[in-house]
Amino acid sequence: MFAPASPRFLTPADAREIAAKLPRTVKRVGVFTDHPVEEILSVARLVGLDIIQ
Repeated sequence: MFAPASPRFLTPADAREIAAKLPRTVKRVGVFTDHPVEEILSVARLVGLDIIQ
């Protein structure tokens, strides 16, 4: 969850650390609110997201 107002908010670095521990069979989903497309794509690449919402 990459929405700062959310109690589930994660920094991209924290999300990357968590994602690295998951098996590749688990899809990585990023939820964004009102972020520029460039920022979303940057985070998606850093974290290794499979799905963007």
